[in-house]
Amino acid sequence: EEKAFVRGKLQSAVTFIKGIEQRGQTLLAISQVLVERQKDFLASGYQALVPLSLKDVAQAVDRNESTVSRAINDKYIDTPQGIYPMKFFFSQAVGHNGGDKPAVSNRSVKEEIRDLIEGEDPSSPLSDLEIQRHFEKKGLKIARRTVTKYRQALGLLPSHQRRS
Repeated sequence: EEKAFVRGKLQSAVTFIKGIEQRGQTLLAISQVLVERQKDFLASGYQALVPLSLKDVAQAVDRNESTVSRAINDKYIDTPQGIYPMKFFFSQAVGHNGGDKPAVSNRSVKEEIRDLIEGEDPSSPLSDLEIQRHFEKKGLKIARRTVTKYRQALGLLPSHQRRS
């Protein structure tokens, strides 16, 4: 009876250890995909962040989306750009119409909006429409209401309230 008890506990321990090893292998595979797909971001910063979905990574590592989501939850990655939660690298594509131009991450658009507003002339702040036209000139089709939504998400005031 005692041998059976110890055997059962030993089997549970072996199963537990294998589970931890498998989780580590999954996390390593996900990390390798992130580094591979976001290598331009790692070298250049926000402007080079590419859109990436859980589905893309799940297919690349041959796992379920929910497995990938659970694996990256509360995990961080140290990059040349700083330490980021792994969830940071998953963002939607913005302004992509299927042409030759690659899709742009909504995160990189938000950061560019922040940079534009921080670098503007305080006596003549940029309106959301002017920001939208800035992206249009760069070949990125973004609606003015999207610019407004991103600006609000960043906690930045509208142009009439930023005027000094």
